[in-house]
Amino acid sequence: MERLTYLAYLMFFILGFTTTLFGVTLIDICTTYQVDPYIIGYLLALLPIGSTAAMPMSGWLLDRKALKPVLMAALFIMFSSISIMIAYHQIALFASCMLILGVSNGMIISIANYIIVHLYNNQERPARLNLLNFCYSFGAVTAPLMSGSFAHLFPWQFFFTFALLLLLVIAGFSLTTKFNVVRESLAQHPPAVEEAWAKSVYIIGTALFFYVLSEYIVVNWAAAYFRQNLSMTTESVSLILFFFFILMAIGRFFSGIIVQYLKVERYLLLCSTLAVLSFIGLLTAHAYLTMLLTAAVMGFSYAGIYASLLSYGTQQLSRPSSKLITFLITTGSTGGITGLFLSGLVTQFSGVLPCLIISMTAMSLVTFAVLWVRSLSTASAYPDPCKKIS
Repeated sequence: MERLTYLAYLMFFILGFTTTLFGVTLIDICTTYQVDPYIIGYLLALLPIGSTAAMPMSGWLLDRKALKPVLMAALFIMFSSISIMIAYHQIALFASCMLILGVSNGMIISIANYIIVHLYNNQERPARLNLLNFCYSFGAVTAPLMSGSFAHLFPWQFFFTFALLLLLVIAGFSLTTKFNVVRESLAQHPPAVEEAWAKSVYIIGTALFFYVLSEYIVVNWAAAYFRQNLSMTTESVSLILFFFFILMAIGRFFSGIIVQYLKVERYLLLCSTLAVLSFIGLLTAHAYLTMLLTAAVMGFSYAGIYASLLSYGTQQLSRPSSKLITFLITTGSTGGITGLFLSGLVTQFSGVLPCLIISMTAMSLVTFAVLWVRSLSTASAYPDPCKKIS
C-alpha cells in the first residue's frame, strides 16, 4: 500500500518537474528551434489540451484494463515524446510532441489520483491528495533550481534527459510493485454500469473549474500586472512570485496534515475566503512589504484547495468511482484551458487588471459552491448519490 502511494508521489513529481522545465528553458528552446518565444508559447498550450482530452479515455481504460499496463503505456508515451523532442529539432515535430506529452500527462494525473482514491478513505484521503499535489510543487521547484544552477554548464536537452532517467526509475519501480491492494478495492467496489450523481457532484466539479481557472490566471498574469501596471522591476516582481510559490509548496505539505484534524468543507471555506481577501489586499496594496505578505498568504491559501475539492467530490460517494474521478479532474483541467484563452482575450482588449479581477471572482465562486454543497441535506451525511440502474 505504501509502495503504491510512493509511486503516485513519484508520478506527480515528474509531472511538476517537466511542466515547469518548459517555462525555465523556453528561451533556449526557441534558440534551438530558431523561432520567436510566442510561437513556443502557443505550442505549449497543446499540453493542457492533450491532457484534458486524455482524461476521459484514461477513465475508460481504468474501468476495463489492469492498472499496471495502462501506467506503463503512459510512461512509454511520455518517454517517447520527450526523446523525440530532444533528438529532432523540427517545429512540426515539437508541436506533435507537446500534444502527445499532454496525453501522457493526462493519463498519469488520472492514474495517480485513481491510486490514492482507491487506497484511502475519509479524512486520510484529502491528506494524501494534498501530499500528492505537494510532490508536484516539489518537482516544480526542483526544475528551476536545477536549471539555474547548471544552465551555464549544460544545454537544455541535458535537463530533459534527466527527466528521461527519472521516467526509467519510475518504470522500474512500477514493474516491481504489486497492485494487489487496488485490485482488492475494485473487487469490493466494482464499477457501476450506469451512475446517477446528486447535484453536489456537479457543483463541486464546477468549483474545480473555477479554481483551476483562477490559479491559471494568477500564475501566468500576476507578473505582467506588477511590471506593466505598477512599473516594478524584474527583481521586485520575482521576489513577490517567490513568496507566492514557496508558500504554495509549503501549504500543500501542511494542508495534508491540517485536513486530518479539520473537516474538508471547513478547510475549503477557510482557504477560499482567505484567498479572496488576500487577492483584494494584493491588488490594493501600496507598500512593497504588504505585497510580499499578501502574496505569501495567497499562496498558502491556494495550496490545498484543488486536492481538497477533489477529495470532497469523491466523498459524495460511499465507494470509489473512476468515472467520478475522471469527471472531476477533467472539469478542473477544462478550467485551465478556458483560462488560457479567456485571459489572452481579456488582456488583449481590456488589460491585465480586469483579467486578475476575473480570477478573484472565480475564487469567490469556489467559496459560494462549497457553501451551496454544505447547505444541501445530502452533503452533510455523505450518502451515496450513485445508484446502479438496472
